[in-house]
Amino acid sequence: MKHKGLLSLGCAAALCLSGCGAVPSGIVEIVQDGRVLRRVDLAAVTKEETMTVRSGESVNTIRIAPGEIRMVSANCPDQICVRAGRLEKDGLPIVCLPHRLVIQWAE
Repeated sequence: MKHKGLLSLGCAAALCLSGCGAVPSGIVEIVQDGRVLRRVDLAAVTKEETMTVRSGESVNTIRIAPGEIRMVSANCPDQICVRAGRLEKDGLPIVCLPHRLVIQWAE
């Protein structure tokens, strides 16, 4: 029983060290191959725009709107990034693994 408590405490500590309770800024990064392509302050966006990211045969379309960002299309086979919907404050990044493209909250 003692070990279960320590294990739970250890897991909680690991989660906190990796950002537990951290509130993301309004700044979002669009990253491909580890390189930041663009930083967007969603709080400052006043009109909707579309951004296309191309790399070789890879094509992703991102919609940036007031207060939100999402992947609207990709020519990857699984479409996980498109089905992810908008980037949520407490959610995971939007990832297009085949195209090595990530939409994430800036730290």
